Amino acid sequence: MMAETSPIFGSNPSKPAQDPLFYDKADTPKTRALQIAFVSCVIIAVGITFILSIVRALQEDGIYILLFVSLISFAQTEVFLFWWIRKGDVPKEKFNWLYIIGFCVLIESIFTDILLFHA
Repeated sequence: MMAETSPIFGSNPSKPAQDPLFYDKADTPKTRALQIAFVSCVIIAVGITFILSIVRALQEDGIYILLFVSLISFAQTEVFLFWWIRKGDVPKEKFNWLYIIGFCVLIESIFTDILLFHA
């Protein structure tokens, strides 16, 4: 049985941990910056598609907004996967799937932009 004076978290509570909090060994600052840059590119592409689909829907027909709805429903898959990985439900080794799905969202966004203004 544990003694009442033994620390709960670590061996020496007065000495702070050497590693920063919330720092994963696999996440270096460079990889974290690349992740943020990639996610930013995907968000910008989806934002551009949103603006173009609204413009096209106002000019021609309201049905063009459904192209954006399709893109958002596919992008939700990436958001949920990111959330599950950060929560710990999906192991960190599956982080590559975020890049694969993000790349597919990026490609779908480009194809939707082409389809919106195809003459």
